[in-house]
Amino acid sequence: MRYSERGGVLVGARRRGDEVEIQVWDTGIGIPESDMPRVFDEFYQASNARRASAQSRGFGLGLSIVHRSAELLDARLNVRSRVGRGSVFSVFLPRCDPVIEAPAPTRTSAPAAPTQVVLVLDNDEQVVRALTHLLSGLGHRVLGAQTMRDALVLAWNNSASISLIVVDYHLSETFDGLQAISRLRGILEREVPALVITGDASVHLTDEDLRQDITLLNKPVDPRALQRWMAEAAPSAAAIV
Repeated sequence: MRYSERGGVLVGARRRGDEVEIQVWDTGIGIPESDMPRVFDEFYQASNARRASAQSRGFGLGLSIVHRSAELLDARLNVRSRVGRGSVFSVFLPRCDPVIEAPAPTRTSAPAAPTQVVLVLDNDEQVVRALTHLLSGLGHRVLGAQTMRDALVLAWNNSASISLIVVDYHLSETFDGLQAISRLRGILEREVPALVITGDASVHLTDEDLRQDITLLNKPVDPRALQRWMAEAAPSAAAIV
């Protein structure tokens, strides 16, 4: 989406024997042949993408996340591209019969989970939107920000109600999520439980970070892992399962 100023992005699926090829087509800037061997490496951006990095604010992690996810699924990846015309990325998955789930048993009504106020900071608008959609759907209030300045303003205006903090690790070239947590806690004047999310597999928390009630989750964030963290970090949210 960032590199497709004209045209668009198309997602489709094609039957390939006993597999399904899920394709993502774009009309973006394309990838030079010389960059193909490293396009799935962490923090690597194709040469023409690097020139547009100031505008896109990308860190070269998106395709590495795709690659790691495909490895976990034991799925094949394929990419074709033409500079100036666009690219098509494909993932091959096995075909299977549809699973028909039995109706869930009727549950007796349970007390609603208390609403948590979650401050989310990520410089990627799509990540902020996704987390807002997920957490709002669970009945929580989300305060989303894409810049440190906006996050500090939200923390100041909602200091009494914010119960959890979620931040991306790579916020800028000079500022990371751990520094953001420290500044936000300074505004809130308390050790609010905090979660750092990252697509960089090399990021690790120190023992001191853990003692300061900071947790790390890798992208793509598993909603179940996010819910478990919330239940442990804020016991009053334990009902969201």
